[in-house]
Amino acid sequence: MAPISKGFDFTEKNMVDDGVPDGYQKNRTMFCREERMAQDLPAVSLRDVAVRFGPFTAVGNMNLTVRDSEFVAVVGPTGCGKSTILNVVTGLLQPAAGEVTIFGKPLAGLNGDSGYMLQQEAILPWKTAEDNVALGLVFQGVTKEEARLKARVWLAKVGLKGFEKRYPHQLSGGQRKRVAMAQTLIMEPRIVLMDEPFSALDVHTRRLMHRILLDLWQADRRSLIFITHDLDEAITLADRVVVMSAVPRAASSAMSRSPCRGRATSRPSPPPTRSSASTARSGTSSARKWRRAMPSSKSQTLPIPVTAAVPASQEDRERRRRRSASAYRMKVRLTRLALIGCVLGAWEIGAGTGVIDPFFFPPPSEVVSRIVQWFSEGDIWLDLGITLLETALSFVLGVTGGTTLGLWLGLSRFASDVVQPIIKVFNAIPRVLLAPIFVIWFGLGLASKVALGMTIVIFIAFFNTYQGVREVNPVVLANARLLRASKLALLRHVYIPSAMSWILSSLRVSVGMAVMGAVVAEYLGSSMGLGHVIAQAEGVMDATGVFAGIVVLSLFVVLLDLVVDQLEKRLLVWRPSSSHEHDA
Repeated sequence: MAPISKGFDFTEKNMVDDGVPDGYQKNRTMFCREERMAQDLPAVSLRDVAVRFGPFTAVGNMNLTVRDSEFVAVVGPTGCGKSTILNVVTGLLQPAAGEVTIFGKPLAGLNGDSGYMLQQEAILPWKTAEDNVALGLVFQGVTKEEARLKARVWLAKVGLKGFEKRYPHQLSGGQRKRVAMAQTLIMEPRIVLMDEPFSALDVHTRRLMHRILLDLWQADRRSLIFITHDLDEAITLADRVVVMSAVPRAASSAMSRSPCRGRATSRPSPPPTRSSASTARSGTSSARKWRRAMPSSKSQTLPIPVTAAVPASQEDRERRRRRSASAYRMKVRLTRLALIGCVLGAWEIGAGTGVIDPFFFPPPSEVVSRIVQWFSEGDIWLDLGITLLETALSFVLGVTGGTTLGLWLGLSRFASDVVQPIIKVFNAIPRVLLAPIFVIWFGLGLASKVALGMTIVIFIAFFNTYQGVREVNPVVLANARLLRASKLALLRHVYIPSAMSWILSSLRVSVGMAVMGAVVAEYLGSSMGLGHVIAQAEGVMDATGVFAGIVVLSLFVVLLDLVVDQLEKRLLVWRPSSSHEHDA
């Protein structure tokens, strides 16, 4: 690969026609460099821009001009500030010095004319491919139906027709990159920013993405800044290549203070000398070889899948995986039943032979008989209904209050710093000690039982929600902000779905805690409920009644847990199963 001369433009004016695919050459030659230079205002202009992070200068004295409809690639070593430049252009970072103008206007806040495809994966894992692509339009107030219709069109453009309803974990890495590209381009930005979008892909998929990108860019000729480490990739795609160096060789003091400096790109190149002309021919020849290697839009090489059809072999593997998972679940259930049967059988035999004292540990058969007697007589139904009502109210009020408090403190740093120490103090108080206070305040009725259960549940829900909000992926959050999401949209589409896994995890614990709070309150003072039944049996030293009450209570909790499990499966349908992750 011949070296690139400073300020050399890899434009179609310098390219020859031999061997260049028709799909690229015909459209690209329509916009020569002179026509783009005739534009009155550049799309992006950086003048002496410097970016500092504390004492460290990431970029210094950067000068860059990108003309309207121009494809510019920026190449440089790791850590030289390429991504920092994009963050400045999009408005995520404010430069410490210099001037940034977008179409002649100084940049203030986020760049409304830009679309930014981030280097890290930023699509929402809880939304399907079409909902991810339509997200920016929804943020702009477009109806969901219209946004999805446009999203399907763009998914077809990037070769994902038939994959609209798939979640990100059901797509390959290259397919997720196509979704991210469609999500950026559907907003029709005048300036497209791409930060090493294909660096994690294999060579085959990368070349496929190159073709898709060039086809889409040729359709509307938007200004595009493409960050890459690969010089060959830059030559293949771009009109002009900007090379950034980590350590400038110039001895001037201004450059020595800058750890990274963009090479002069906005100034016209000097007339080529004999040696520079040789370099130009060498660079052109290299670029021509790479463009010839690129498949044309008419080529059948590297076809873009247009349907969601799955190869038969993959279907067979999926069926075998499902059969294996089903067999494993059946094995677990049978082993569990065998273990419980062995324990109960040993207990029954021990109580019958006198090895175990039946006064303290009555035989399981007697416990089952007592439970059957309770349900046949019908008295237990009223107690179950009272406990269920107390549990449901404690659960709903505690989860609602804890989730709301967790969202508020998770989103407000000031409120968190003020309130969180107070919450920790209240959480340290044993809940049983609060029962007498609630009895004094609310009496022996329903309110005191609900209050005790709620104080147990609310802290579990709060801490899980707070942690879930604080651990929202910053890349996902930044991408949503770049798509112009409002605060309410961020809460609805990012914060709450991201924290939902934490919230639902807390629900399992919260159900048991709500039951425990209700039963403990009934045990301490009540005339109805399962806690009252157990307390009565304990008062007459009836171990059979105590064990029967515990069994009924345990079955009650298991049923509630099954309800929460079904709710979790419905709300977290986007999350890959453990078997899926194992196979991957």
